[in-house]
Amino acid sequence: IARTRNLILANCQLESVPEEKRDQLLFDLCVLCKKEIARTRNLKKIIDSISVFCGFLQFSGKIRSTSLERLLIFLCHTYPRVRKEVADQLYVSLQTFDDVAPAESYDEVLSLLSETSWMSADGDFKNVRNRLCDIFGVSRPKPIAKPKASVSNTKTVDSAKGLGYR
Repeated sequence: IARTRNLILANCQLESVPEEKRDQLLFDLCVLCKKEIARTRNLKKIIDSISVFCGFLQFSGKIRSTSLERLLIFLCHTYPRVRKEVADQLYVSLQTFDDVAPAESYDEVLSLLSETSWMSADGDFKNVRNRLCDIFGVSRPKPIAKPKASVSNTKTVDSAKGLGYR
């Protein structure tokens, strides 16, 4: 699906669609792409989706902000290759679509993307990402709360301890 969306965006196959329907269609495609990669560890899918989200940056409004949010989340991804790919593609997209970054912060954004060592294991990615969120005017991602142990699991553990198990 990501490749098809990428081809549609690259070849401007949406010119014949009326503008009001086009915006909703693009947003629906953006949301679909977001759902498709949710919680995936498939590196190929993630890399393909980066191209799609960068392609969505050419549009304004909620399509752009949703795409930026997803791309900025990827800057703190576990896989260094994902972080580097996002930084590289976002850098190129910002040069291609000149109205994405605010003019007064344009150089700072390009500098953050190009000078951060995205492939390192112990970089300060979160602070860089948060600064980029502030510049682009998108909300900073919040960590997902891990579910607490259920009562039934606690009882099982307690009864196992009573039988001499740890």
